[in-house]
Amino acid sequence: MFRWADDEKAWEEAFRASRWFTRGWTLQELIAPRLVDFFSLEGQQLGSKWALETEIHDITGIAKNALRGDTLSNFSIKERRSWAERRNTTIEEDAAYCLIGIFDVPMVPNYGERRDQAFRRLEEEIHRPYKGIEFEQFAVGLNLTSFPEAAQLVAREKELSKMHELLYGHSGRACIVLHGLGGMGKTQLAITYARRHKEKHTAIFWLNANDEDSLKLGFRDIAQQVLRHHRSTSLLASVNLDGDLNRIVNSVNDWLDLPMNTRWLIVCDNYDNPKISGSLDDSAVNLHRFLPRSDHGSIIITTRSSQVSLGHRIRVQKLQNLQDGLEIPSNTSGRRGIGDNPDA
Repeated sequence: MFRWADDEKAWEEAFRASRWFTRGWTLQELIAPRLVDFFSLEGQQLGSKWALETEIHDITGIAKNALRGDTLSNFSIKERRSWAERRNTTIEEDAAYCLIGIFDVPMVPNYGERRDQAFRRLEEEIHRPYKGIEFEQFAVGLNLTSFPEAAQLVAREKELSKMHELLYGHSGRACIVLHGLGGMGKTQLAITYARRHKEKHTAIFWLNANDEDSLKLGFRDIAQQVLRHHRSTSLLASVNLDGDLNRIVNSVNDWLDLPMNTRWLIVCDNYDNPKISGSLDDSAVNLHRFLPRSDHGSIIITTRSSQVSLGHRIRVQKLQNLQDGLEIPSNTSGRRGIGDNPDA
C-alpha cells in the first residue's frame, strides 16, 4: 500500500470523504471487478480494494467478504439494499437502476417512470425467483422465538457459501449435515444461514432432534404455526393438536409433501444420538422416519456424530484463522476492526 508520505492523516481523511463513495453507480464499480486500485489526484497509488478493505468497509458498510468477491446471493436482500442507502444519483430512477447488477435481475431501465415505480419494478424482479402463486399459498412467517438463543455469527463465510451452494437452486430435495464436536458453532451456523436466506423460503421451521419426544412436539409447533397463517389448510385443520402426536407428525409431513409446497427449510438441531445400523441403543433417534417423503424442500441437520449420512456432509471445525475468530466478538460487541487491533 502506498500513502502520501507527507501527511498520512490528511490522506485518510480525504479518502474517507471522497464523493466517489456516495455515488450510486460507483457501487457496482467497487464490487463487481476483482481488482480495483485507488489513486490520488496527483496519480500516486493509494492501494487496492483488498489492501484498503477495512477502510472501505468502515466508509460504505459493505461486508468485507463482498469486497473480496464472495457471491452476492450469499448476502441477504436487506443487506445488499443497505449498501446503496447513503448513495445519491443525479437521475432519480438511477437510485434503483444502480442496484440491477447487485441483485442480478433482468430489468431494463425506463427513464421517466419516476423513482418509486423504478423501485417497485426492482422489488418485483428481485422476488420473482422466490415467489409465485404457490409462495403466498404456503408462506409462514419466520418465527424467531422457535430458534435457540445464540450469539450472532459472522465468521465461517466459507461454510455459509458451501451451504448456499448445496441448498439453493436445486429442483429436488437438498439436505446438508453439519457435523463436528460440541461447541464448534453448528447451531449458530444454521441460524445465520436461515436468517440470511429467509427471503428464499416460504417457511423455515426449527426442530430439536435430540430425542423423539422433542421431535414430535416440534412438529406440533409447526402445525400451530401453519394454522396461524392458513386456518383453512385441510390437512391440518381437522387434526386435534392436543391429541396423538404421531398423527400430527404425519399430517405436517403430508402438508410439506404437497406438490407445490417446495420452498420450505427445516433445521433439525442436536441430532446427536442417531440410529445407527447394528446399534442396540433404544433411545437412539431414527430421524429419517420423521422427514417428509417428497423430493423437494431443504433440510439442515446439526450433529456431533460423524456417522450421519442423510445428506451432503460439512465438517464444522475449530476456527483456524485468527481473523475469523475475531470476527465474532467484533460483531457482537459492536466494535469494528477488532481483528486489526494488535492488542485484541
